[in-house]
Amino acid sequence: MAIVRWDPFRELGAASMPPVDIYTTADHQLVIKAEVPARELYRYSSTLRSLTGGRGLHSEDFSRYEELPRELESKVVEAAKKRKANGNAHATH
Repeated sequence: MAIVRWDPFRELGAASMPPVDIYTTADHQLVIKAEVPARELYRYSSTLRSLTGGRGLHSEDFSRYEELPRELESKVVEAAKKRKANGNAHATH
């Protein structure tokens, strides 16, 4: 089994994201492991099935909480205030 460690974020000048591990299993399945924010996984399952003709599978495991970057903090707070003012405090979009 060969494991390729690729760090696309560093190549793009954004070293804040961890590298991606890509490998194949003994039965020739491609496996890609990466840490991504939970919000990025919204509708990922549907997109993956669409891209792979229904053959792609994925799993998610909680890793850790991280502090929200300051530049996003005010946007999140303002969006929550607007939802609350409109009577829709639990909406995500």
